[in-house]
Amino acid sequence: MPRPQKGRRVCQRPMCRRFEPIDSATSVSVILNLDELETIRLLDLVGLSQEATGLQMNIGRATVQRIYEDARRKIADALVNGKSLQIEGGNVDFCDGCEPSENGDYDIPRGETMNKIAIPVSGNEIFGHFGHAPQFKLVSVEDKSVVSVEIIDAPPHQHGFLPGFLAEKGVDTIIANTLGQGAIDRFNALSITLYSGLSGDADAAVMAVLSGEAQPNAKACGHHHGDGHHHGEHHE
Repeated sequence: MPRPQKGRRVCQRPMCRRFEPIDSATSVSVILNLDELETIRLLDLVGLSQEATGLQMNIGRATVQRIYEDARRKIADALVNGKSLQIEGGNVDFCDGCEPSENGDYDIPRGETMNKIAIPVSGNEIFGHFGHAPQFKLVSVEDKSVVSVEIIDAPPHQHGFLPGFLAEKGVDTIIANTLGQGAIDRFNALSITLYSGLSGDADAAVMAVLSGEAQPNAKACGHHHGDGHHHGEHHE
């Protein structure tokens, strides 16, 4: 007996369920499943990697790639051949606030909670020392789903400046490897939640936070790291 397919996690309802060409001679429709639309949203619009998309949708990277390729082929068929595009179906598990109503419409209002996570990065890797990161990745989250990603250059290093700088950009959550105690105190004063001790891929760290695998904490860095920092030097 074949093993039942695992439901794919979908965290944004379709804004429109049907796209119809106005001057097409055909009445044929292409059906784009909800999980296929979700891969298009996460990969092409939000800009996640295939690995991070798989973590968010609770499926493997190979499955993400296959669903994504099917979705792009269907969209190409509709655009090139003048077919209508209908969005429905698929083996999916909805996030809270995203389920269809009894008549099949996706008209249930979603939650108003919007979080913004900041991660110090070099490329897409979490940078080891918060206050000296070349860039920050800002990830906007709604209902535990990533809705947008922005990369910003870090401002010139000034001791004590970064917490206020990030707070002004709406950041309420920090993912980092290590932070100095002064930075921890300032973030706490700003009611910004800290997830420290995380390393490696920034997208994977975001998914660990959203899934509850990572828990809020605050790990202060010491003075001796063997990487060019010396005793008495301040750390953000």
